[in-house]
Amino acid sequence: MRWIYKYAWKSIKQNWIRVLFVSLGTSLGVMLAVTLLLGNDIANKNVEKQVIQKYGDYHLQFGYTGNDTYMDENDIAQLEALQVAENMSKVFLPYPVANDKSLVGKPVYWGVEADSPDMQAFSLVTGRYPQSGAEVAITEDYIEREGIQVGDIITMPFPPYSEKEVMVVGVLDAPEMAAMGHSAYFPIQWLQEQVQKEGKVNVVQVKVSDTHQKRWLVDEISEKFPDVKIDQRIYMDKAFDKLHVMQPLVYSLGAIALFVVALLVMGSFYLSVRNRMKQWALLRAMGSKISHIMSIILIEACFIGAIGAFIGIVMGIGAQYIVTEQMNEWLGIEGGNHTFTIAWELLIIPFILGVTMAVIGAIIPAFIIRKIKPVQVMRLEISNTVLTSNKKNSFYLVLVVIGFVISFFGPTMENVLGFNPSIIGTTLFAIGILCLIPFFIQYLVPIIIRPFEKVIKIEAMISKRHVIQYRRKAAISVAILSLGFMLSITANMYVEGLYEGTKQGLQRNIPADIVVRVPIEVEHRESLPVEWKEKISNIEGVRELTAFTSTVPTKLTNYDFSKADAEWMAFYETRGMDYTEVKVVGTNMQQFIEMATISVVEGKELKEPLMNNEAVITKEMAMNVGLNINDTLSLAKENGEIEEAKVVSIIDKDIRREGSAVFMNEEYVQTTFEPVGYESLEVMLEDGASVEKIKDEMKRITKGHESAEIINSHELLVQQQQFLSQITLLIRSLVVIISIISAIGLMNAIVASIHDRRAEISMIRAIGGTSSQLVKVIVMEGILLGTCAGIIGVGGGLLFSTGVLNAMELHVVRIPVIEIVMLLGVSIALGGIAARIAALQLKSFSLHDTLKELSA
Repeated sequence: MRWIYKYAWKSIKQNWIRVLFVSLGTSLGVMLAVTLLLGNDIANKNVEKQVIQKYGDYHLQFGYTGNDTYMDENDIAQLEALQVAENMSKVFLPYPVANDKSLVGKPVYWGVEADSPDMQAFSLVTGRYPQSGAEVAITEDYIEREGIQVGDIITMPFPPYSEKEVMVVGVLDAPEMAAMGHSAYFPIQWLQEQVQKEGKVNVVQVKVSDTHQKRWLVDEISEKFPDVKIDQRIYMDKAFDKLHVMQPLVYSLGAIALFVVALLVMGSFYLSVRNRMKQWALLRAMGSKISHIMSIILIEACFIGAIGAFIGIVMGIGAQYIVTEQMNEWLGIEGGNHTFTIAWELLIIPFILGVTMAVIGAIIPAFIIRKIKPVQVMRLEISNTVLTSNKKNSFYLVLVVIGFVISFFGPTMENVLGFNPSIIGTTLFAIGILCLIPFFIQYLVPIIIRPFEKVIKIEAMISKRHVIQYRRKAAISVAILSLGFMLSITANMYVEGLYEGTKQGLQRNIPADIVVRVPIEVEHRESLPVEWKEKISNIEGVRELTAFTSTVPTKLTNYDFSKADAEWMAFYETRGMDYTEVKVVGTNMQQFIEMATISVVEGKELKEPLMNNEAVITKEMAMNVGLNINDTLSLAKENGEIEEAKVVSIIDKDIRREGSAVFMNEEYVQTTFEPVGYESLEVMLEDGASVEKIKDEMKRITKGHESAEIINSHELLVQQQQFLSQITLLIRSLVVIISIISAIGLMNAIVASIHDRRAEISMIRAIGGTSSQLVKVIVMEGILLGTCAGIIGVGGGLLFSTGVLNAMELHVVRIPVIEIVMLLGVSIALGGIAARIAALQLKSFSLHDTLKELSA
């Protein structure tokens, strides 16, 4: 078996130029995969580091905010028994509310455990964290104000008990999101003893082992401790939102890059295998098995994959080091908080995948050898060009048509099938287009060459004949370039469609200039304080404020649900939901419909405030429940009392996230249904008012309620545009690499074509043909192939993107004409450059040497 390895190594050395170029193409694909993987990992680490520095290393906290309300060890044991917490840190606050004169001007006292994530979110300026006994670490501002130093013994009050002497062991730098101003951290057990509250805690900070269990844990805490305040720290989750959105794209682009590597290797080995048919036939005639010959090819592929993967990893590390700064800037990671570290275990994955894709790419060409009949090969009865049968072309054309029809009419077919089949259609369309590359080349080349035939007739005629004759050798490289262009055009149209859809969605769902609201994840537990409405209304520049009270759950009683929509009821029943539940919301309907451009479908015009017991519902709710104008609703509150409301108007839509509800007069809802606060405050500004200044005032008002969102639709649109720009940049990076890989493939294909025609080329040289004429012929071939790739990629991309946008229910905004022209120019240039490089070997051809080689 050693001869197999020796033969493979000899073949690699003899074809070192081909091996070099294919390895380079492989390295580019692996480089992109490495850059994406490392970038994703580094971004995750940097964001996690910054989040911990800002907020502390825990996912939620709960407890009591008043004095003299505590949990004990038994309560904590109940939560620990749930076994979902990775770490549960107890906090003791003896004075949540400073109700004693001796505490005025003093820092807030925190009793914490030695590994408290809250305390460790404070970085040490000097000293250490407290460990046991009468030790304290205090924030830097208070230390500087009082002129205290580490090691000083200071006296601190502990009302109603006597003052105590404690040693200052550390100075702390408060993080950006610190809950309190000045803080003093004590060992929890010592602090409990000083105020005689042994075993008592009023705050618990939890880090869950699985973030998906966070919501479930919140429900369990609410059930066991109904009166506790729960902070789900939604702002931490939002810090990772960009990463979560980008991860599927990152992995998809990496997969596409490696797939292109497999195509490049496949094209290269297809040419290599066919050019060495006589060698394989001779080996077979000498008794070698098919498996031996296939092993030689796969060993070559492993070598190429390993070399390419290694070079790609080195290049990927360098590329990632360069782009790390830009990535951190986009993610909002502050200077000094980012690091460039390499997770070496991640590099094993692209290395293995690079080798694997090279082997996969070589397997299909290797199977060609199974059909070798040595006698026929030696008699030259096997042609180097195998025409695709008309039946196959017809099949692929039908596949393209069916795929396009399915993708274009996907939304319509969804009503029948129950799902949108557009993505299936686009996949069939792409497969059909790529498989028809030889067919397209055959019919496009005569059309493209016509203008050149009038200028350089002989060269154009020879180029046309050669491109058509050897089109299958270049098919995979043309397919790679076409695929890249299809991705580029699709990405461009997708990004523009998504941006326009986002813009329209924001205009429809967030019509106000600024919205203050509770995140949807916690709105069933939290609300905005009532006093915020007046404070925000009084901000200079605020023209109008529309408030929505927090929803009040009621049940629709004494109602005949036989009038309701059967499918809607079945939907609720199958999911265990109560279709009799109706949510009451109080608001000023005049302001609401004016702000959100809502139309009254039926009933009285809402030009005056609603009277008590008058209700407004949406068209959707009316259709689902079967309600009509003047129907009376009997709404049962949680305490069993029933309030009646008469439907006076039906509106066409609702901008609220929770969907349909019963809208009533705000003051009436406040007094009758007693909501705990507001769900959202929709603010309209005066013309010329400073949005940033008003937002700063709102942040001052909402300080201490980190979960409250202050949303400006314009800022959201800018953020979305920045995000989409990053997506476009990543996809264009992939397209650039695909284009380079395709150029390498075209170069290999043209080199193989020249090698097959060496007798013809040598004969032309012998009868007086100049090298410049031959170079023109070869360059013209490259331009023809590049132009074909550009036309197929652009045309296929326009049709493919239509299907993709339909699958995602987006609309075509415009045809990217400038990008199309650029892509066509790039494709022509790539083909010409690849051919010009391949033409360099023409200098070594001579009739004598060629005839001598062929006769041998």
